[in-house]
Amino acid sequence: MPTTPIFVLVHGGWHTPAHYQPFVDAVESRGYRITAPSLPSTDDKTPPDPTAADTRVIADTVRTFADAGNEVVLIAHSCGGIATAEAAHGLGVRERSAKGLRGGVRNLVFVSAAVGEAGKPILVAKEMPTDPSEFLALPEVPRCHRP
Repeated sequence: MPTTPIFVLVHGGWHTPAHYQPFVDAVESRGYRITAPSLPSTDDKTPPDPTAADTRVIADTVRTFADAGNEVVLIAHSCGGIATAEAAHGLGVRERSAKGLRGGVRNLVFVSAAVGEAGKPILVAKEMPTDPSEFLALPEVPRCHRP
């Protein structure tokens, strides 16, 4: 029998948990548990390796709930997607079950989030456009066709 998951909302790089309070309130008003941990990368004093620090906070938050037997839905927004994808590694429900553990990440939800390819940097400084108009240039994308 499925259990009601706990939601963990991971904010983006230019946000804090306070920016998501209306969403948190709406989720809680429907009877769900939700938490939005504060990421060290957005503190006044940024840690030496911000992504690693964020990943630890997210993984520790998930592990706390999972170790109590809860299933977690991780929701990542914006830059929070990078650390969230890494933090979820090894904490999935199936992975934990194979080790005889209950709980774990049931689902990952990425909302306008950055998600990298394993082993590759998200952005290399030399690839950054210098002309501001290039920031707005969109690649050609195939159109969706309806039958």
